[in-house]
Amino acid sequence: MSSGLPPIHSFDRRRRLGRALLILVWCARGLISAEGAADLAEATRALYKGDAPGAQSMAEEYRKTHPTSASARLLIARAEMSQGDFEAAYGEIEEVLQREPHNVNALYYLSKLCGILAQIEFRELYSLAPDSPRVHQLLGESYQIQENLPKAEEEFVQALAANPRSARVLVALGDVKRAQSLCEDAIGFYRRAVEIEPHDYDGNYGLGACYLHQAKGEAAIDWFRKAAALEPDSAATRLALGITYMRIGKLPEAVAQLKAAAVLEPESRQAYVLMGQAYNKMNQPRESEQAFRKARALSQPARPEEP
Repeated sequence: MSSGLPPIHSFDRRRRLGRALLILVWCARGLISAEGAADLAEATRALYKGDAPGAQSMAEEYRKTHPTSASARLLIARAEMSQGDFEAAYGEIEEVLQREPHNVNALYYLSKLCGILAQIEFRELYSLAPDSPRVHQLLGESYQIQENLPKAEEEFVQALAANPRSARVLVALGDVKRAQSLCEDAIGFYRRAVEIEPHDYDGNYGLGACYLHQAKGEAAIDWFRKAAALEPDSAATRLALGITYMRIGKLPEAVAQLKAAAVLEPESRQAYVLMGQAYNKMNQPRESEQAFRKARALSQPARPEEP
């Protein structure tokens, strides 16, 4: 029996995914700021030919007369990244984002830089302690992202063997088991996690999701309410509470939680659909139609802005 729940923080993940896709599309097209495009073309060609010092020098000369040029700063940052000067590159990108927080190219190169730094740190950690619990945990998380659950579980088990009181690893094992609908196993891991760290949001949410999957509504509500108290701004938890209240027939409570989810995540079509269903069962046709109308509006593709 599927719980119908979104993954934890799924709304935030959708926003991040949408932004990442937009970044990749723009960069794949080779879009750069029109500002200074011609003047920086030679420096860009030098960078592509492997002359990072030359590219950096030309971009720095251009910046002397155009100190606010985002294109120049980003080209300097790229040259610095090519030469391994990651700290300086970060400083240049940060300067751009302070002026232009939504600069697509700056966000793209920041993500690349963070990825490089993460790989460096992991390699250093692996060289120092290849069999440490932290290395196994990081490997497990990597496999988990790739949805290779057997390998993820294998790494998490090794991490837990080295550090049996790691609440984070216990939650990770719970997540792996829950993803396979093995809720009894997942509950065991989640319970151990919250015994060690009662304020762990993911452990409390995971227990709620497992009990909802097992149709144990009252137990699910207890754990979801604890999760909501730990992260009041979590739309996913409010939606989960709304679903659970509907399952046990507490419709006014369900509507209250679904409204809270919609406030926290206005683009949540699921919240409005469920709200419409709850109002329909409560014999409130006007409110039901309003909720369904909102859900239909959210399902329509956004119209392009007028030029």
